[in-house]
Amino acid sequence: MQGDSQNKILTNELSSYWDDSLKVVRERFLLFFNPIKNTIKFDSSYFLNTKKVMKNYLNAHGYFEASLSDSFSITNYKKEKRVTTYIKIKLGVPTRISSIRYSFKDSSLNNLIQKNSYYSKLKIQNIFDNQLILNEIDRLYILLLNNGYAKFQRENIFVEVDTLSSDIDTSSKKKEAKLNFLLSPFTNNEQTKIFFIRNQYYYPDLLPTQFLDTFLPYSSWPNQKTNKNFYLRSTSNLFKLSIFKTQSLMAFGRLYKDSAFKTTVSNLNLLNCWRQINPKFIFDGDSLDFHFFMSAIKPKSWILDLELSNNTGTSIDPSTANLLGVGTNITYKNKNFLKRAYTTNLNFKIGTEINIKSNTAGFLVSQTFNTLLGFNILIPRFILPFSINPNLNLLNKKTFINLSLGYTDRYSYFTSQVISANFGYEWRYQKPKNQFLFVYRPLNFEIYQINKRDSFLQLLAANPFLLASFNQGNVIGQNFTMIINFKKSTENVSQTLRFNVEESGLLLNLFKNTNSIYKFIKIDADFRIIKLLPKGELAYRLIGGYGYNFNSQFFTLPFFKQYTSGGVNSMRGWVVRQLGLGSSITQDTVGLNSYRDRFGDIQFETNLEYRFKMFKFGSVEFNSCLFVDIGNIWNLKSAANDKNSVFNISRLFQDLAIAVGTGLRIDLANYLIIRLDFGFKLKDPTRTYNNGWIDISNFKWNETKYNSGGSFKIDNFAFQLGIGLPF
Repeated sequence: MQGDSQNKILTNELSSYWDDSLKVVRERFLLFFNPIKNTIKFDSSYFLNTKKVMKNYLNAHGYFEASLSDSFSITNYKKEKRVTTYIKIKLGVPTRISSIRYSFKDSSLNNLIQKNSYYSKLKIQNIFDNQLILNEIDRLYILLLNNGYAKFQRENIFVEVDTLSSDIDTSSKKKEAKLNFLLSPFTNNEQTKIFFIRNQYYYPDLLPTQFLDTFLPYSSWPNQKTNKNFYLRSTSNLFKLSIFKTQSLMAFGRLYKDSAFKTTVSNLNLLNCWRQINPKFIFDGDSLDFHFFMSAIKPKSWILDLELSNNTGTSIDPSTANLLGVGTNITYKNKNFLKRAYTTNLNFKIGTEINIKSNTAGFLVSQTFNTLLGFNILIPRFILPFSINPNLNLLNKKTFINLSLGYTDRYSYFTSQVISANFGYEWRYQKPKNQFLFVYRPLNFEIYQINKRDSFLQLLAANPFLLASFNQGNVIGQNFTMIINFKKSTENVSQTLRFNVEESGLLLNLFKNTNSIYKFIKIDADFRIIKLLPKGELAYRLIGGYGYNFNSQFFTLPFFKQYTSGGVNSMRGWVVRQLGLGSSITQDTVGLNSYRDRFGDIQFETNLEYRFKMFKFGSVEFNSCLFVDIGNIWNLKSAANDKNSVFNISRLFQDLAIAVGTGLRIDLANYLIIRLDFGFKLKDPTRTYNNGWIDISNFKWNETKYNSGGSFKIDNFAFQLGIGLPF
């Protein structure tokens, strides 16, 4: 970089090189207080170390002629004198790279490096930079390790920097440097020798206290299992040899490749069957044997999770006004099923939503009750009728099978049962800048049964628009998910994108008698950014979803595939499932005690949250936040007399809801976060005055709404109690 942009980068970097004796340390207290923690008596001699460190930094970045001068000013503040320090820097002319050479005496090694020089980030006319040179040494080192040079060391490479050669014009204002990469004179023949993979030995059940080297002299092993160049040396017979064959990327007779070795170790670690894996190399001529010493963990365990959520805010429907969600999740896990490192989970979940408000209106305490029994198996390899090209570098390959049975009782409305089964594949792919996770389910099978109670049938008869969601049918289709973690040049920013597409019934159109199968496509995405700040962090989320139903007799997705808004992790000014559709008031005006859960085919939502620390008491941190939530849900197709519930780009701003608020987060020793958020409806699309915005001149904590049952108060705010961060 050049000019002002380069100066800005250097200024930002140099700001962290002030000596501690010249730094002002502040500590954030609550939100608005940022007092000085400890005052330091000023001494002008403190400049010396700061200028020395800054000068070294500038030299390392090619500014060998930089000069630094210091000064300070004094101001009076209350009863003390405060000093402001300055360092003025003149950069001078930067030194640029005029040539790059690789002078390795070994011809095969030198040819390999020359052939791959295109991938170097070090270019002629770059400003001389120590870090770029170190990065180039790392690149060369990794290149050699991945091409058979198993004994090569990073220290075997050094660089000559020449700024005084006779062909460099020293009288010119330009400053130039020649780079020459060489082998260290201490490099021996073994370090420039190519090695080939031979045997792989696995010791899967050693005790942590066993001395590993004692096993190496033995060329034989009792009950040793062998398959080609793979050897299993076990004492407990708890693991099959096939585990290690499928996880290893190292093939007999191939050149040693360090990335394949590290990926093999990573694959074994990801199986979560071993506490520790210690690999050891044994060299024999130009052959290389691998010994993997492994300390196993107990494969079976029980896990108990508790879930808690609370939505507090008046609703026109008392049954959804103040809901406390309580649930428990019990899981039995086996990490070594069938002795093949298959992971199985048997899961039982039970939960309820409780109306914690007075039930004088005739409502039972429990509003929703649900249970779920699930079983899944995870196989650490692809099960396919064909082979995958190993050059694709697919990592952490898995095949999974999921089965579940679910039951939901929505008090006074309906009960639903679901049987679902799916299988698919999961794998990772890594690029220098991004990490990808893919999940593909070629077959997803869901059978749904809804049993409507009399009160709900009467509600459907009176409100036909609800029939679109609560139709009967099954799902047979496929699903694809992609998650990308973006690597940024700075470590204080993380970005994640999740994309999902699901279809049902579209491929089955080739067959007859598929009327009981839902035919739809659904696409959604979730993009998140978290940026660490000196006093907290800024979190941003953007989510969108779109679903289209191809069934001619219905105009929406089935309700269990639709989107909802409001609640603990969504639009926090609204009670769960109580925002939408668009600016429609239909579900608010159909009568007292009607079914008021809202479901839509389109979702848009964006959230911005500033999180900051307040204070710490022992190991418990008390933190807070300021947030704004913007979004809504809509239907795609028009319902009779309810066009405001349908997405229309011309009405987008009018339909968007906006909530603002703050929250308290109690962090229990980085183990559990208890969260209480307060959200206020700054803009409510169903508000009939001021274009939906709150009227500041006539501020109200609640307001009156009307339906066929009379008038009711509804709060303009909601309290949300949850576990963990919202996103």
